[in-house]
Amino acid sequence: MRHGARVHVTRGLCIPFAMRILVTNDDGIDAPGLRTLVKALADDGLKTWVAAPDSERSATGHGITILRPLTAVRAEVHGAVEAYAVDGRPADTTMLALSDAGLFADTDGAAFDLVVSGINRGNNYGLHVIYSGTVAGAREAACKGLPAVALSLDSHSRSADYRDSAAAALPLLHCLAGRKDLRDALSSTVLNVNVPACPLADMRGYRLNAQSVECTRPGFKPAQVDGMATGARAWMNSAAAGTALDRLKDCDSTATNERFVSVSVLMLTSSAPLKHDAVHIDTSRLGDGIHAESALAVLELAAQAALASGSADITRRIAGGQRTDAPAESV
Repeated sequence: MRHGARVHVTRGLCIPFAMRILVTNDDGIDAPGLRTLVKALADDGLKTWVAAPDSERSATGHGITILRPLTAVRAEVHGAVEAYAVDGRPADTTMLALSDAGLFADTDGAAFDLVVSGINRGNNYGLHVIYSGTVAGAREAACKGLPAVALSLDSHSRSADYRDSAAAALPLLHCLAGRKDLRDALSSTVLNVNVPACPLADMRGYRLNAQSVECTRPGFKPAQVDGMATGARAWMNSAAAGTALDRLKDCDSTATNERFVSVSVLMLTSSAPLKHDAVHIDTSRLGDGIHAESALAVLELAAQAALASGSADITRRIAGGQRTDAPAESV
């Protein structure tokens, strides 16, 4: 594909006329990544509705607002059928948009078919998905039984051009729009898509990867805050401590480092399975009663499940991660 070329993937696909795509993000409704994505989808004939935070909510995780009302204001987003700026976190915006009494209930209450979060400024590799507002916006849709896509560009530059990353994501989104069987199979999951920061013509293709354990190291420094109470202390966290890299073959960060678009399937559940191809955890020997013998039995079985699921390997990868001073400013 040539730089700037329009991507067409409609051959063999039937896009339903009533197909509805919800777009959200964590960088805020004015973020260039979101606006570039919505325009690209509209230019390719896909209808989008937008519900996004009214300002940047990076690294807010999957928090939701329950102790105060959420407010939403209509916004103009070129290419969107309708758009709202919400004074909440990314998961709030998705939850409100999907609610029967939410943002779009009064105008057109039809259900959404797909939720897309992004395009995020900065990658969402590895352990960053725990903190990521971008992933949370998509994960909230998965919690409601929908297929969802989290899109991120591997660049933290505030002047980044998102047109190539939108073009790289467009075939994925168009195929999902045209194939109900794919949407059904991927319902209640998040496709975590990271796009390399290179021209479209230099991207080598798509790669299905496991999630890495890459993560930014905490960089706390003492800080001064006006009006602190006597005896209080303050710290400011930053990316100054660099990133613990994970160069495991076939993981998300390795793929984009090699100029592939990385696609990882994130599940909603994260408990260690009790049945594996290689081992079956026998829980029948757990006794009754709250006492030390019973506690020890359940802990020993938990350890077996964790080890069978690869926890020891993950611990080694985290501890042995190569450090880089490259910042990771936004998740």
